[in-house]
Amino acid sequence: MIAHFNARKDLQNLKYVTRYATTISSLVSIPVFLVLFLFGRSILAFLFGAQYAGGAAVLSFLILGQMVNTLTGSCDYFLQMTGLHVAFMKISIFSGLLNLGLNIIMAQHFGKEGVAASTAFSLVVQNVLSVLVVHQRTGIWTFASLEIMLQILKLLKNRLHI
Repeated sequence: MIAHFNARKDLQNLKYVTRYATTISSLVSIPVFLVLFLFGRSILAFLFGAQYAGGAAVLSFLILGQMVNTLTGSCDYFLQMTGLHVAFMKISIFSGLLNLGLNIIMAQHFGKEGVAASTAFSLVVQNVLSVLVVHQRTGIWTFASLEIMLQILKLLKNRLHI
């Protein structure tokens, strides 16, 4: 859809489809993220055994990074499908090198938690930079929309007669 609307120079539909898809993805993902974030230790212990409960902090860092990834939408794909692949490549190289450098430093001082935190941070940096470049070049924000989220919830409420 992104490439289709971009080829037609239909920025209005491109904006709406992008934000709508991100919002739906966020609505589905946020409850999962919250459960994993709040009960990660118990879930890890239940699924994999007590010896894995110590990975809860790692899981929490990675969940936070993925939550930002979900909330910022498909900004990376947007860049690739709208002819901004060179910008995406530069952002990816920068973020990858940042991740590598931070992982080396953080692993020495904080172990697996440091690696998880630096990986999550690098993912956030990549997504924020991608969102900013998309907006700078197209005027479109790719992140989830509270307005669309409320519309979807209202529609679901009416359909389910709640």
